[in-house]
Amino acid sequence: MNYINFKTGKIKHHKPEIPGYIEIDDLMCPIIFELNRKGYITKYCCQGHIEDKSTTYIMFEYWVKLPSIPENWYLDDTLELPTIRYKHNMFIYEKFNQFEDFYKVYNHLVYINSELYNWAKSLPDYESILDCDYDEC
Repeated sequence: MNYINFKTGKIKHHKPEIPGYIEIDDLMCPIIFELNRKGYITKYCCQGHIEDKSTTYIMFEYWVKLPSIPENWYLDDTLELPTIRYKHNMFIYEKFNQFEDFYKVYNHLVYINSELYNWAKSLPDYESILDCDYDEC
Protein backbone atom coordinates (compact mmCIF):
# COMPACT_ATOMS: atom_id res chain seq x y z
CA MET A 1 0.00 0.00 0.00
CA ASN A 2 0.97 3.57 -0.61
CA TYR A 3 -0.29 6.81 0.89
CA ILE A 4 -1.08 9.81 -1.29
CA ASN A 5 -1.75 13.44 -0.47
CA PHE A 6 -4.10 14.87 -3.11
CA LYS A 7 -3.21 18.48 -2.29
CA THR A 8 0.52 18.03 -2.80
CA GLY A 9 0.62 14.98 -5.07
CA LYS A 10 3.20 13.37 -2.81
CA ILE A 11 3.22 9.60 -2.42
CA LYS A 12 4.62 7.91 0.68
CA HIS A 13 5.43 4.21 0.98
CA HIS A 14 4.75 4.12 4.72
CA LYS A 15 1.98 5.65 6.78
CA PRO A 16 2.99 9.27 7.37
CA GLU A 17 2.72 10.86 10.79
CA ILE A 18 1.08 13.95 9.30
CA PRO A 19 -2.61 14.10 8.29
CA GLY A 20 -3.86 14.45 4.73
CA TYR A 21 -2.68 11.13 3.28
CA ILE A 22 -5.05 8.44 2.00
CA GLU A 23 -4.16 4.75 1.68
CA ILE A 24 -4.31 3.47 -1.92
CA ASP A 25 -3.11 0.28 -3.63
CA ASP A 26 0.35 0.70 -5.15
CA LEU A 27 -0.64 0.31 -8.79
CA MET A 28 -3.63 2.63 -8.39
CA CYS A 29 -1.75 5.60 -6.90
CA PRO A 30 -0.84 7.41 -10.14
CA ILE A 31 -4.24 6.59 -11.70
CA ILE A 32 -6.26 7.90 -8.77
CA PHE A 33 -4.10 10.99 -8.47
CA GLU A 34 -4.54 11.77 -12.17
CA LEU A 35 -8.32 11.26 -12.13
CA ASN A 36 -8.80 13.43 -9.04
CA ARG A 37 -6.45 16.11 -10.40
CA LYS A 38 -8.62 16.33 -13.52
CA GLY A 39 -11.84 16.53 -11.49
CA TYR A 40 -13.08 12.93 -11.76
CA ILE A 41 -13.36 12.49 -8.01
CA THR A 42 -12.94 8.91 -6.86
CA LYS A 43 -14.45 7.24 -3.82
CA TYR A 44 -12.91 3.72 -3.71
CA CYS A 45 -10.60 1.60 -5.83
CA CYS A 46 -8.78 -1.70 -6.02
CA GLN A 47 -5.86 -2.67 -8.24
CA GLY A 48 -6.83 -6.34 -8.06
CA HIS A 49 -5.08 -8.79 -5.78
CA ILE A 50 -3.79 -12.27 -6.42
CA GLU A 51 -4.39 -13.71 -2.97
CA ASP A 52 -8.11 -12.96 -2.68
CA LYS A 53 -9.14 -12.85 -6.34
CA SER A 54 -10.50 -9.31 -6.01
CA THR A 55 -11.37 -7.47 -9.18
CA THR A 56 -9.82 -4.26 -10.43
CA TYR A 57 -12.22 -1.33 -10.19
CA ILE A 58 -12.62 2.40 -9.58
CA MET A 59 -15.71 3.87 -7.94
CA PHE A 60 -16.44 7.57 -8.46
CA GLU A 61 -18.52 10.15 -6.64
CA TYR A 62 -22.22 9.96 -7.60
CA TRP A 63 -22.12 13.06 -9.83
CA VAL A 64 -19.17 12.01 -12.01
CA LYS A 65 -20.04 11.34 -15.65
CA LEU A 66 -17.27 9.69 -17.64
CA PRO A 67 -16.81 10.79 -21.26
CA SER A 68 -15.38 7.37 -22.11
CA ILE A 69 -14.59 4.02 -20.54
CA PRO A 70 -11.32 2.22 -21.26
CA GLU A 71 -11.31 -0.75 -23.60
CA ASN A 72 -11.84 -4.06 -21.73
CA TRP A 73 -13.66 -2.24 -18.92
CA TYR A 74 -17.36 -1.80 -18.25
CA LEU A 75 -19.61 0.47 -16.24
CA ASP A 76 -21.03 -1.64 -13.40
CA ASP A 77 -24.63 -0.46 -13.15
CA THR A 78 -25.46 -2.75 -10.22
CA LEU A 79 -24.01 -0.24 -7.75
CA GLU A 80 -25.32 3.13 -6.57
CA LEU A 81 -22.11 4.96 -7.48
CA PRO A 82 -20.51 5.03 -10.96
CA THR A 83 -17.99 2.19 -11.01
CA ILE A 84 -15.79 0.87 -13.78
CA ARG A 85 -14.51 -2.72 -13.60
CA TYR A 86 -12.08 -4.75 -15.64
CA LYS A 87 -13.98 -7.31 -17.71
CA HIS A 88 -11.60 -10.23 -17.55
CA ASN A 89 -10.32 -10.44 -13.95
CA MET A 90 -12.08 -13.65 -12.99
CA PHE A 91 -10.90 -15.37 -16.16
CA ILE A 92 -7.25 -15.04 -15.14
CA TYR A 93 -7.91 -16.28 -11.65
CA GLU A 94 -9.89 -19.37 -12.62
CA LYS A 95 -6.75 -21.08 -13.92
CA PHE A 96 -4.36 -19.57 -11.38
CA ASN A 97 -1.84 -21.87 -9.73
CA GLN A 98 -0.32 -20.00 -6.79
CA PHE A 99 3.27 -21.04 -7.44
CA GLU A 100 3.43 -21.48 -11.20
CA ASP A 101 1.38 -18.46 -12.25
CA PHE A 102 2.14 -15.82 -9.62
CA TYR A 103 4.27 -13.58 -11.86
CA LYS A 104 2.03 -14.13 -14.86
CA VAL A 105 -1.01 -12.86 -12.96
CA TYR A 106 0.95 -10.05 -11.28
CA ASN A 107 2.28 -8.88 -14.64
CA HIS A 108 -1.26 -8.90 -15.97
CA LEU A 109 -2.37 -6.70 -13.07
CA VAL A 110 0.48 -4.30 -13.84
CA TYR A 111 -0.53 -4.27 -17.51
CA ILE A 112 -4.23 -3.53 -16.92
CA ASN A 113 -3.41 -0.82 -14.39
CA SER A 114 -0.98 0.79 -16.86
CA GLU A 115 -3.74 0.74 -19.49
CA LEU A 116 -6.02 2.43 -16.98
CA TYR A 117 -3.37 5.08 -16.29
CA ASN A 118 -3.05 5.82 -20.02
CA TRP A 119 -6.83 6.22 -20.18
CA ALA A 120 -6.82 8.59 -17.20
CA LYS A 121 -4.06 10.66 -18.82
CA SER A 122 -6.10 10.91 -22.04
CA LEU A 123 -9.26 12.24 -20.36
CA PRO A 124 -10.03 15.95 -20.64
CA ASP A 125 -10.39 17.97 -17.47
CA TYR A 126 -13.83 17.35 -16.00
CA GLU A 127 -14.83 21.02 -16.25
CA SER A 128 -14.35 20.98 -20.01
CA ILE A 129 -16.81 18.13 -20.54
CA LEU A 130 -19.46 19.95 -18.53
CA ASP A 131 -19.38 22.82 -21.01
CA CYS A 132 -20.33 20.76 -24.08
CA ASP A 133 -22.49 17.94 -25.33
CA TYR A 134 -20.63 14.59 -25.34
CA ASP A 135 -21.22 14.23 -29.09
CA GLU A 136 -19.47 17.55 -29.70
CA CYS A 137 -16.42 17.08 -27.46
